[in-house]
Amino acid sequence: MKKRNKLYEYLEAKGVLVNGTANDIEQTKRQYWIEVRKEWRKQQRRECKSYTVFLNEKEYKHISAVAKTAKRSITRFIKSAALQKALGSAGIDERITGSIRESFFETYNALQENQTVPQSVLRQLLHLERTVLTLLKT
Repeated sequence: MKKRNKLYEYLEAKGVLVNGTANDIEQTKRQYWIEVRKEWRKQQRRECKSYTVFLNEKEYKHISAVAKTAKRSITRFIKSAALQKALGSAGIDERITGSIRESFFETYNALQENQTVPQSVLRQLLHLERTVLTLLKT
């Protein structure tokens, strides 16, 4: 027995499974998918807002260069930049966080090589690193 789904129910409701030809069934399937996509788009417009932004050539080149260095698509970069501004975030990306973490690591290793530095200072440095990275993420 065939598993029932919405497409099958739609075809049954239209009566093409009993009275229709193979061509009628195919056309009804196409109509079903057109209606499904139309309803999906309508729901997307209700749930998600979109905006069109026009950039002149100079603006486009500038934004695309910055987006490329951030390793993001232009639309993703524009969205994240707008959200950072709206939320009052400093806009710290993964690259900056990685550089800060690397600096802490180098400092920790240099202090660890020095035999006169107490373990409590190293623990404080690790705590400072965690605190700074946590603050950067917020």
